[in-house]
Formats: sequence, structure tokens, C-alpha cells
Amino acid sequence: MHKRNKNIRSLGIAAIAGLCLLGTGNNALAVTGATTVTVVVPAFLVLYYPTALTINLYDSSTATATASVTSSESSPDTFGDATTLTVASSDVFGSKSVNIPKAWAIRGMTTSGNARVQIALNNATLSESTNNSPAKTITVSAQKINNASNDETIALTGMTPKYGSVALTLDMSGLNTGKSGTFTGTAPTYTITATAI
Repeated sequence: MHKRNKNIRSLGIAAIAGLCLLGTGNNALAVTGATTVTVVVPAFLVLYYPTALTINLYDSSTATATASVTSSESSPDTFGDATTLTVASSDVFGSKSVNIPKAWAIRGMTTSGNARVQIALNNATLSESTNNSPAKTITVSAQKINNASNDETIALTGMTPKYGSVALTLDMSGLNTGKSGTFTGTAPTYTITATAI
């Protein structure tokens, strides 16, 4: 009987020792998983433009010989900053080029980092019939982006807007026998299109 109890005690000690060994193994167990993160930045373009522009012309014989431009839009910055245009009284009825700085702005990202900006005339005839009967007209005969051409490639600067100008040529030859007034046309006079390239 004594020998049997001794054997049972030995088995118990061995079992406890085995459990201790198992516990030590669990505490040292580690599992690792690796994850790769991918961020997709989409291409996008945002075009800012005024919905209306007013150009005020003055004869150079007056105290103020400038052409001022006002705009109905103010975001992301003030569009249509004042531009100077001297209009000599002797040739006021000829063709006049008016450069409008900050007439548009673009921001965005493309795969090439560039965008194509184009300007096109839509309804180029501006008329006045309140003071003039029959109505007299001013014709917008040409247009340019950044005073270069009507089709320009612009390097984008991400979220920072990049500004550009519009140059218009006004043909006022039809006003030789006309009267002053506000000359307006069917909207829009011109459109600007930005395309990712």
C-alpha cells in the first residue's frame, strides 16, 4: 500500500511539472501579421471663373484713362483685378485689346501634372439699343489665355489655385456715329474649358 501511494504521488508531481512546462510555452507564443497600405489619389480639376464681367472704358482725354474690370465672383481670390487701358480719343472707334488678369483660376491633380485650358467665343456681339436706335454693336473678335493663345497647357500646383488672364479684342468700329451706353450680349460671351491631360 505504501508503495502504491508513492507511485501516485510521483505521477502527480510529474503532471504538475508538465502543466508548468505548458504554461511557460504559452507565455512565449507570438503571432505576427503584416499589412500593406495603398492610398489612391484621384485625378481632379476645379475651375474658378466669374459668371459676369463689366469693362468700363474711358477716353484718354479725361482725367481717368483706364479700363477697370469688375467681377461677380470673389472666390478663391478677387477676380478681375483692375487693368489699365489708354483709349485715345482719335482712335476710340478702332479695335482695342483688353487684358483681364485673374480672369480664371484652376487647381487639381492629374497623372501628368498638367491641364489643358481653352477659351472659345460663344456670343461675341454686344449691343446697345437704349440710347442708340437702331442698336449699335461692339464685337469681341479675338480671345487669348494668358495673352498667348486660345489653347494653353497649364502646370498644376495641387490644391493651390493657379491664376490666368484673358485677353479680349473689342471691335468698336461700328460706334463711329453712335452714342454711349451699356453694351450687353446673350450670355455667355466666352467659355473656358479645363481638361486633364
